[in-house]
Amino acid sequence: MPFDVLPEDVLLSILCLCDVYTILTVSAINKSLRHIASSKQLWLSLVQDSTFRAALDLPPPDPEELGSHSTEELIDFVKSSVIGPGPMWPRGCSSATVTDLELPLDEMGDRPAFRLLPGARYILLHSITQAKLYIYDVWNARRVWEHAAEDHTICQIDLVPGTSIARVFLAQPVPVDYSEQHTLHIEEVDFTTGLSRQTFELGFPTSSFGTAYAIVGDYFLCTMLYSLVYDAKIELIPGHIISTYLESSATYHQILAITRLDAFTTYWQPLTEACLTAQLKREPPTTPITVKTALGYDNRPLGTRSVTVHLTVTPNALRRGAYNVDVHGGEIAAPETIMGKISNFITVNRTPSPARQALLSYRFTPTLSCKGECQLRLISGQRVFSTTETSFPRTITQWSGGSIIVPYRQQEWPMRRVPKYVK
Repeated sequence: MPFDVLPEDVLLSILCLCDVYTILTVSAINKSLRHIASSKQLWLSLVQDSTFRAALDLPPPDPEELGSHSTEELIDFVKSSVIGPGPMWPRGCSSATVTDLELPLDEMGDRPAFRLLPGARYILLHSITQAKLYIYDVWNARRVWEHAAEDHTICQIDLVPGTSIARVFLAQPVPVDYSEQHTLHIEEVDFTTGLSRQTFELGFPTSSFGTAYAIVGDYFLCTMLYSLVYDAKIELIPGHIISTYLESSATYHQILAITRLDAFTTYWQPLTEACLTAQLKREPPTTPITVKTALGYDNRPLGTRSVTVHLTVTPNALRRGAYNVDVHGGEIAAPETIMGKISNFITVNRTPSPARQALLSYRFTPTLSCKGECQLRLISGQRVFSTTETSFPRTITQWSGGSIIVPYRQQEWPMRRVPKYVK
């Protein structure tokens, strides 16, 4: 039976499970489904979807306010939200509205270090005086988790999309003889109930723990000290490892590489102290890279032997399961010409030009099958002096008295459309 002959309520329920890209594609190529793909109920469901809002760091939805807008206004709001609110300065450049949420912390007694987690709903606090880690729900100022933590504790958190479940990785220093050893611990936390359970404990202190680490789902990845990939930048997404590393050939190109996690299954072993020691002593296996590309802009390689690149991976708001991969780094200078050398010799007090840097933006679309091909596509590349030129944060968290203020910046609602009347 053809898909488009199903009852409208069934088709609407199916489309409510789709992402923005799929809905827009369906409405563009299938005339019989265009009516359902343009229904207000569908776009209301999309605008309030937690995964969509988390990808764009949007504030909590207001169902009553959203319901007052037409379908066309909801679609325009989705498009403008994906583009972003633009820069804050100079004044008047941004047409964004700001929603401030306050997190009172007077009982803390100090100003703990804080970090807003991806999605901008939860915030991680580290109080040195109380030797504790806290996670608060910014939307309702509720404490959802706490854990004892000494100074120099390393904490990484994975928020499971579309749920209130988080997995927290902790590497805590062992305060014995300044051995620089860590205990590794992972627990799963339900932010709704506040209940947590331990899912992993290394069982012995280790001094081989590196500084590059990531956690996602049921996987935890870290580089080990003295390993050949210690200087790599690593990000984990479901089913894949995204990394940058310096090519060992004479060209010293920076490489962006993506590898399927299941490509390492032949190397997985039970994690014991003896097994870990043996793995560190032997030569590392050849990395089974799924897809890779040399990083460069305007025919110049990105990064140098002494300067690494910066890697950022975020969910794509339009395509569910796809990711935005941004790589920022300095360009390797082109060979100086004879005229350039003469100019430098004559101009003694010449002010040096700022370092040339580039920002490359990719879209990575994983495959759903083991045999399918992943897609890594370069979306844009531009020369910048710093990431602030193109990075316009939607939230700039700050202290105010004894509270943390989280301002959510979003695009203003489009002007209401005046219906056209036919004379």
